[in-house]
Amino acid sequence: MTLLESMCAQLPIIATDVGGTRDLVVHGESGYLIEPGDVDGIARYLAVLARDEEMRQRMGRAAGRRQIREFTLDGMVNSYARLFKEVADSAH
Repeated sequence: MTLLESMCAQLPIIATDVGGTRDLVVHGESGYLIEPGDVDGIARYLAVLARDEEMRQRMGRAAGRRQIREFTLDGMVNSYARLFKEVADSAH
């Protein structure tokens, strides 16, 4: 939930690439994914975001848009509707 809450708050994410994190964070677009235990990676991306306000804002907005598009009830319903339409169209 922490990642979704951060996305909703339009914050860029730095997270380890485990479990379903990759389904939430798009590396280089809405934040950064690092390998578990990569302390240097965390430090590097924290420094990048600390130095570049415009990038923080751009990534934060991207995270917020993704959260709304993919992870709200309306977003999930729309995704399922698109999937059902693709399946139905391919059956013809």
